[in-house]
Amino acid sequence: MKISVYRRPLAALALLAAAFFNPAAWDNDRLLAGIPLNLVYHSGLCVAAALAMWAVVRKAWPDYLDRGE
Repeated sequence: MKISVYRRPLAALALLAAAFFNPAAWDNDRLLAGIPLNLVYHSGLCVAAALAMWAVVRKAWPDYLDRGE
C-alpha cells in the first residue's frame, strides 16, 4: 500500500488537531439552542475526529489480518 493512501485521512487528523485549539471561542459566552457554543463546537469536533479515525483505520488496516493468516 502506498504512502499516498494515508495522506488524506492523516491530513484530516492534523487539521482537526489544529482546530482543537480555537482561541477565538475561549471567551465566547453565546448559546446555541440553550447549549454553550464551545460545547457545540467540541461535540462537532469529536464527531469529525471519530469519522477521520474511522477513515484512517479503514484505509490503513493491513489486509493480511482479515484473511486470518
